[in-house]
Amino acid sequence: MTSAEEKKAQQIRFKNVSFAVSPRQPVLQKLLPGLDNPSFVIEDDLRPLYHAYCALVGNLTVLLWEEIESRWQRRLGADIQHLDTFKNQIFEMLSMKRDHSILTGPIARGDVETLRRHKQALTESGDPGLSALIDISADLYSGRLAHEKRI
Repeated sequence: MTSAEEKKAQQIRFKNVSFAVSPRQPVLQKLLPGLDNPSFVIEDDLRPLYHAYCALVGNLTVLLWEEIESRWQRRLGADIQHLDTFKNQIFEMLSMKRDHSILTGPIARGDVETLRRHKQALTESGDPGLSALIDISADLYSGRLAHEKRI
């Protein structure tokens, strides 16, 4: 891909990126003429929380996929291309407007026995950090369920 093609691809990719603006800033288009991206207002005292959410979801997603791909190759001896369809499906479903969770698997089913086996396999393979993520994920999901039941 030439640099001109890369620049055009980058422009297309970032065309719909939303910008968080301060209520005291002028309209985004006045700040950056020609930029017609969507924007929304975030109070200044909420900007650290907004940024924490963005950084957490972006970084955790990347780190998790990079770690899984590395272990997939190293421990399973499988090419990471076999994860591509799965990964693409997850991100496609996340990008759709929905009124329900796309979460699947043993956490969504409440399958505690399978979760125990997954944790044991990860711990025995030298991945206690990934094993701990199962508990964190289950806690997040059970907290969401508890909140939904209270509403």
